[in-house]
Amino acid sequence: MWLMETDADSGGTDLLDEFAYVARALAEHGWCVANAGNLSQLMPDGTIIVTGAGTTMAEVAVDPGRALVQIDAEGEKLAGYYEPSSEVLAHLLTYQAVRESRPHITALVHTHSPALLVWASLDPRPELPKDKLPEGGIAVNPYFPPGTRELADACAEAAAEGASLIVWEKHGVIALARTLSAGLEMIEAAEDLAQAAVYADEA
Repeated sequence: MWLMETDADSGGTDLLDEFAYVARALAEHGWCVANAGNLSQLMPDGTIIVTGAGTTMAEVAVDPGRALVQIDAEGEKLAGYYEPSSEVLAHLLTYQAVRESRPHITALVHTHSPALLVWASLDPRPELPKDKLPEGGIAVNPYFPPGTRELADACAEAAAEGASLIVWEKHGVIALARTLSAGLEMIEAAEDLAQAAVYADEA
């Protein structure tokens, strides 16, 4: 399989298992309905493994080798059945934005987590406990149409400023982490905090 040849030290089947595990969890949470959401992993050789355009998290969970695409640092497809996710530019620019300041960021998890989206829409927006947020905290970007350069630039700018979680208003959230599993856990924790804040705001 092409993925096994990307880097001898990258884990091979372990990486496939990681994608499958996180995709299954997102599907079970209901945070990536239909083909929403995407995942990517920055490889040691500088290439990126990203979910394919139009694929569902259920498909990634069942057959990650088919659902994933390999691209180079400029976004050119190197291998895979599908074209890369429509949000691939946001992934590329975000990795570039943290390359020097946070080289440990090698995984991005993008979901449509509902509580975080509701929280981000509130005015005033309730404070989330900073001691329970990941290092760098959470940023909220204004709405830009999905897949656009404007969205990708705003995401990269927030990443460059140090945010580990970035909410795209009226769209979703992206986590910057060491691993896909860590990104999943980051969003799960933030979603719980946002849900509590939303409930308290409605009380």
